[in-house]
Amino acid sequence: ANHDNTEKQMSTGTTFTNYSELNTSITPSATSSKILVMVHFGALQYGGNDSNLGYGKIMYQISGGSVQDMAGSEQLGANTVNSAKHQFAVNLENAEWQTFQPSMVLLHEPNTTTSTSYQVFFQAESNSGVIKINKNYRNNSSDCSTIATMTLMEIGA
Repeated sequence: ANHDNTEKQMSTGTTFTNYSELNTSITPSATSSKILVMVHFGALQYGGNDSNLGYGKIMYQISGGSVQDMAGSEQLGANTVNSAKHQFAVNLENAEWQTFQPSMVLLHEPNTTTSTSYQVFFQAESNSGVIKINKNYRNNSSDCSTIATMTLMEIGA
């Protein structure tokens, strides 16, 4: 498990950007093991000078190799979710800052017994999009910050 209460603002634009403070690793004991990945945000804001979308997704990296999209999360019920685009979206109805408390829970089978790192990435739909993590827009000294967490759990086959 990993947690972070750093108040952070990221101007991601249209490029997926890693929220590295939450990167967490696990070493599966068997190639048939599945990893339950749970990410929770106490406060996540998307905003900027427009009313476009903000996206978040979890990616993984085996033994320092290339960072990869999660396979097998393309279909959930009757709705298609393309993990290469997002696993959750923050939809703004206007250009005002809005606060959300999203969670992501995925089951992944990395098919390895070497160290596997799970990482959260954010992207905006426009060049001016900004993601704020663990803070609110007002950012007064009397405002509380929140905690973002990532928990990994190995499930034997």
